[in-house]
Amino acid sequence: MNKKTNILVVLIFLTLYGLPVHAIEVVESSPIKIVFQLIFYITMFTVVIFLTIWGTKIVAKNYKGFTSSKYIDLLDVMNLSSGCKIVITRINQKIYILAVTNNNTNIIDVIEADEFPIREEKFNGYLNNYLDKNGNIYKINKKIESLFSNLKDKEGKKDEKKH
Repeated sequence: MNKKTNILVVLIFLTLYGLPVHAIEVVESSPIKIVFQLIFYITMFTVVIFLTIWGTKIVAKNYKGFTSSKYIDLLDVMNLSSGCKIVITRINQKIYILAVTNNNTNIIDVIEADEFPIREEKFNGYLNNYLDKNGNIYKINKKIESLFSNLKDKEGKKDEKKH
């Protein structure tokens, strides 16, 4: 079922849920009671959604402890294709370069940790790279700022000439 069908089924269920059944005596419901029921069901729905989000965050946080290791550091992973990747790990002051496929894991190379260059870039480097790649909006903002600063400078010079 696609998303639209699921939404339609849920809406039909919610509208028919409050209707009386034909085998039971028809009970007149006041519009105020129906509105309160609607508000109650919507709040229950939102509470359930928030509880599921909160629960998944707790499970993810606790699961992270199971996947981390104090003896193995995962330095980098590069996916080559859908079933093949290259993994760089640090184990006991040695760097292992591994080729991992769906069925097999092969050691490509073992390097001493002192010989392996670990490049640690600062945040400014990442930010500059991001702005270089996605800098159209940034460039437009800079041009607008320079226009406004030029206008302010011109207004300031006019004010100085008046006095």
